[in-house]
Amino acid sequence: MGNLKVHAGTNWLDVSGAVYDVESVSVNSKYDDYLFINDVALVHLKNSITYNRLVKPINLTTFDEGLENKPCTLTGWGTTSVILDSLHRSFAVICIQVSDVLF
Repeated sequence: MGNLKVHAGTNWLDVSGAVYDVESVSVNSKYDDYLFINDVALVHLKNSITYNRLVKPINLTTFDEGLENKPCTLTGWGTTSVILDSLHRSFAVICIQVSDVLF
């Protein structure tokens, strides 16, 4: 994990914000890199994040039942198509409804 860093407090891919070193990453055991499903991981930092007016904790649900058709906000940098030829330079946000899709 030597080169992996977490940047907090910025909405732009090329503006660093506060930089944190990564201790380890726990990848979802059901991740499928062919279908791009279950593509979530836990990133463990070497030091705690310092909160300020730009960096705040987020609320996570404590249950996983009854979420179908509830609103959900997805965020991040990356691509919005299966053609992986370009990344967005600004932080992307989309609001969707949770669906009960099984693969």
